[in-house]
Formats: sequence, C-alpha cells, structure tokens
Amino acid sequence: MLDVPIGIIHSSWGGSNVEPWMSREVLEQYQEVDLSNVSEDTKINHTQVALFNAMIKPLIPFTLKGFLWYQGESNRLKPEEYKILFPAMVKDWRTRWGNQNAPFYFTQIAPFNYGGNSFFQDVENSAFIREAQLHCVDSISNSGIAITLDIGDSLSIHPPRKKEVADRLLGLALNKTYGFEGLNTESPVYKSLEVQEGKALLKFDNAPDGLYVYDDLKGFEIAGEDHIFYPAEAQIEKRKDVLVWSDKVPNPVAVRYAWSNYVDGTLFGVNLLPISSFRTDDWTDAIRFKE
Repeated sequence: MLDVPIGIIHSSWGGSNVEPWMSREVLEQYQEVDLSNVSEDTKINHTQVALFNAMIKPLIPFTLKGFLWYQGESNRLKPEEYKILFPAMVKDWRTRWGNQNAPFYFTQIAPFNYGGNSFFQDVENSAFIREAQLHCVDSISNSGIAITLDIGDSLSIHPPRKKEVADRLLGLALNKTYGFEGLNTESPVYKSLEVQEGKALLKFDNAPDGLYVYDDLKGFEIAGEDHIFYPAEAQIEKRKDVLVWSDKVPNPVAVRYAWSNYVDGTLFGVNLLPISSFRTDDWTDAIRFKE
C-alpha cells in the first residue's frame, strides 16, 4: 500500500511493568529508584529502568518513524499511577529521539477473568486500567489507541486474536501518520449523557457514520443518586446515540458499560471497531446491586 519497505524493531519482554522501560532520570521524578538489591535472580521485567538501559537506550541512534506499544497488565492495580508514568515515558522517549511529535500508537489491554467479575469499584476490576489507558490518548499528543474489548479471552491473558490488534494499529498509522485520508480507524468514544424521560441518552465522539451492534447490546448498568448500579436495557437511537434505562432507576444519573474484568464488547462503530468500557461518573463509592 505504501510501495516502500517498512522495518520494525522488536523490543519487548512479557509481563513487564512500565517502570523498567523508563529512564532513571525520568522515573526518579515520581518514585525512588533503588537498584541495590538487583542480582542475577532478579526479575528484570519488574526491575526499574532495566529494560530501558538494555533494550531502548541502545536503539536511540537509529532513525525511527514512530512507536507501537502493547503493555499494561502488570500495572493494572495502579491505574492512577499509570496515567502519570506512561505519558512521562512517552515524552522522554520522544525527547531522546529528538521528535516530540513522533507518533505513538498503543493497545488497550484485552478483557480477562483476573479471578472473576465480582469486583466493581476496586482496582481489581481491570476496567480501571482500561479507562486509564483511554485517558492517556488525551494526555499524549499524536497518539492513538487500539481497543480490544471484543477479542479478549476469559481463560487466557494472552488472547490469540493478534491479527485484529495488528490491523487496528496499522489503521491508525495509515490514517494518522501516512496520510490515508478517508479511513475511519478510531473507535468511538463516550462523550456525554443526557436524561430524557427517565432514560439516559449517551452521545459519542469519533463516530461520524454512527454506531453498530451485531446482535443485542449487553453490559450496560445504570444508577441514580444512590450510586447503586442496576443491569440496564440499551438500544441504539437514530444510529448514533445509545439509550439506556432500567425500571429500577426512574431518575438515572450515571451509566457504566462493560465495567468488569472479562466482557465481550457488544457496541461498535459502523467501522466495526469496538467501543471501550467506560463510565459516565467518577464515583469512588459506587456499588453493584445484588439480589
């Protein structure tokens, strides 16, 4: 499609935290860096700055067009910290390559069981790290995210459908970096909530052609002022909005979608890219209704 060869430098280590991929100079701005106990038995993929020193710094002389990133599992219990560390790492890498506008495309972690779906407001619920990664798109310029809510595997932390991940990253690069205009390569993103006659109407950005569902919309929950979320009905309205309601919540205030460890995403853009799990609230005391 580009009529030129594209080379990829593969530098990765499974199960790694973001801290090992950060330089000492930057990481020390956020936490103490202590390497005094590092030995040959140390897990390098969890050792601060180790992977940057061994697997990133030696590459800096090479000319690069941009970056692809797929990581986050090992930082999932600290989503608020990740929202700070990950953009700081990106800024540092760009500085070292002398290009603060270098494209940086990354993948949201896929749904996985992680011990069940009983977690809701606790960080054990990986919806919080997925939310943190989605927020990073706004804090990292010239970036894009590949959403994987539809291709997780409840029993495997390494979901097998990697081609879809590659295709979604490729689409971002073709559209945003290589100038293939007209390609709709970004997932829709929740924008706003309006209450209409006891129902919540959700609107979305990045959905110029509207929304799509293969079968039935599932995974929606709705709450009133008591912060208790109930299972909700949902349907696409006028091809571009989502209407959410429950007889248990006559005066809705907030909606959450796919707010669990493992889910099978049901809401897509017309471009067939899934919408990330999201919440319209920022409550710290929300609970899920139990029979």
